[in-house]
Amino acid sequence: MIALPLVLTLTEPILATALAGDPNSATTYPFIPGSLIRGALATRYAAQHSGDIALDPAARRLFFESVTRFLNAYPLDSAGQRTLPTPLGWVMKKGTEAPTPLYNLAMGESRPDYPRNLGKPYCQVKGNEVKLFEPVRRFNVHTRRENRVMGRAVEDEGNVFRYEALAEGQQFGTVILLEQSQDYDALKPFLTGHLFLGASRGASYGRVAVQVGPPVSNWREVAGQGQAIPANQSFTLTLLSDLVVKDVNGQFSVNLPITELAKQLGVPSLEVVKSFREIGLVGGFNQKWGLALPQAPVIRAGSVFVLSAAGNISLNQIQALEARGVGLRRGEGFGRVAINGLANIHPLRLVSSTPVKAKPQTTPLPPQLQSLDENDSRTLAQTITRRLGQARLDGALTDYLDRLRFEVAGLKPSQPNRLRVLIRSLLAQADQANSAQAVNTWLKDLKKPALRQFETAQVNSIPLKDWLENRVKNPEKVWDELGAAPDKWPQPAVAGAKPAEDPTLALTATLRLVDGVLARLAKEAKKND
Repeated sequence: MIALPLVLTLTEPILATALAGDPNSATTYPFIPGSLIRGALATRYAAQHSGDIALDPAARRLFFESVTRFLNAYPLDSAGQRTLPTPLGWVMKKGTEAPTPLYNLAMGESRPDYPRNLGKPYCQVKGNEVKLFEPVRRFNVHTRRENRVMGRAVEDEGNVFRYEALAEGQQFGTVILLEQSQDYDALKPFLTGHLFLGASRGASYGRVAVQVGPPVSNWREVAGQGQAIPANQSFTLTLLSDLVVKDVNGQFSVNLPITELAKQLGVPSLEVVKSFREIGLVGGFNQKWGLALPQAPVIRAGSVFVLSAAGNISLNQIQALEARGVGLRRGEGFGRVAINGLANIHPLRLVSSTPVKAKPQTTPLPPQLQSLDENDSRTLAQTITRRLGQARLDGALTDYLDRLRFEVAGLKPSQPNRLRVLIRSLLAQADQANSAQAVNTWLKDLKKPALRQFETAQVNSIPLKDWLENRVKNPEKVWDELGAAPDKWPQPAVAGAKPAEDPTLALTATLRLVDGVLARLAKEAKKND
């Protein structure tokens, strides 16, 4: 078996439509299905071969018979490693955040009081440390215009719909499993440039850049080499992708195919000791036919089964099962499994839980746009870059405010709202010396009952009065708090023009932060009033 790793960089949003959401919207999977990758490569193959490729033996081996398997593309972590679905047998104590212990129920660990699921679809495990990941999504609202005469949607004609897509700039990793070396030579010419995946490819969705890694032999989807399993010893089977199976009557089933597994592992029988599973629904679309595929129930990726075999299981049988997969539609990435892979690690500790970071797309400007000579054009470009910087600052302020902890402790909503009036007037002046003096004077002139409210209310366990005085006195410290120092951020540039120097930017950011904190405190105080 030859494993061919690929890195897919999203240069446009990807809409891998799932069976979910409102009828007037489209919601993407949190990954790129292997069926999309297979379909894009089959289209390229057909464009260079005459006739029906379904009659071509080489094409059938590559695209139709599950001999070649196109695995789902999952998000890459910061080190460029492919993440895997988070096992459903892992839970954490409700109300805790990383770093915190995890509880592996599949390994017999006691369930904590008030358990909850981890909430992120993908993970990366190194030793006993777990990092959780979730791809970034992008929401776009579109309008369909039905009335060509009016040029817009009118009553009973046209509607508004929303797309929830994977955001551009992210990187996903996939693997194509090949059984023969000649299949690698046949497929390699089509793995260049860009692929177009998913829905709405004509509306600026679906473009990905392809980077091919060196072929790997003896590849395993999870870390470690695996070990033989003695008879009657419990072991775990973790689904690394959705599983589609049929029962003995030919009907779709949501039960683990015990008979098929026992046969592949070379044992007389298997017993399910316990399971942690989730059921879903999968569909699809056949471009050749122009028809939707039948919808089928599936056992979701991340489901964990604890099994016991009535016979010894050799390492070769485990490796063959993991390489081949289980169930139907294995050529599209379904039915991937791991024996004693992720789900048998314990104890575990969650160290981080963050969205996948999208890498900024850097496209060099044409030489004629590297500089602007006309004053009006340069002024316009600097205005655009200033607004881009303001939008970036808005995002940093929102993220920081979400991380703060507030304690109102008897604070009346009217008090922070009164101070907000002053802050808004200071924002219009942006004078550092006057701003600090004005806030300090305002606090000093408060009557004792009102001043006591500012002394008892807290922001991150710091009295509100002290927190306010420190911020307006040292506005430059705001960049360290926000993690948004201008000299550390890539400066936005339009046609070579960068934003003009703004000596009042730190004070403006500080006053906006203070205004946001006061607004949050007023809201919390109103709840308790």
